[in-house]
Formats: sequence, structure tokens, C-alpha cells
Amino acid sequence: MRRAARVDATQAAIVAALKAAGASVEVLKRPLDLLVGFRGAWVLVECKSTRYEATGRVTATRKRQLEFRTRHPNGGPIYTVWTPEQAIVAVQQ
Repeated sequence: MRRAARVDATQAAIVAALKAAGASVEVLKRPLDLLVGFRGAWVLVECKSTRYEATGRVTATRKRQLEFRTRHPNGGPIYTVWTPEQAIVAVQQ
């Protein structure tokens, strides 16, 4: 039996901050966490609570994210954020 996917601890605060800034937020879960609408543009956001990159581990989730980016080479940027402040900066770019 498949267990429920974990939600990064920072995601609720990030979503709240984005909404407070006037963004619309759709929680996607797969392959990325959030689809954010802000000032007439869509932004893809991945929320993280720890810096997995430092460990060198490639989790199944990270593998799906990398495959998504490979399948859509003409897409826009995908922002990885750890704090609500980083999320606000990402959608304002």
C-alpha cells in the first residue's frame, strides 16, 4: 500500500506568503509543488525544507522533477525555495 507523500514543512508558510502578496496558488504535489499565478504569469515553484543537494542524493521525487524539466526544455524557470521570502522574490522576477 502506498503511503501519502510528505509535504515539506515550509510549504504552508510559503503558500500563505504568496497568497498574501496577491498570488493565486495551486498545490500540484507532482511533479512540482506549486503552480503560482502572479501578475499575468505562471510560475512553477518547488518547496524544500532542507537542502538535499548537499547530500548528493537523488530521491524518486527529485528524479521526476528532473525528468519533467527534460521533457519541457522550452518551458520557463522552475524555482526551488526554502523560505516564504525566497518564494516572493521568485514570483516577482
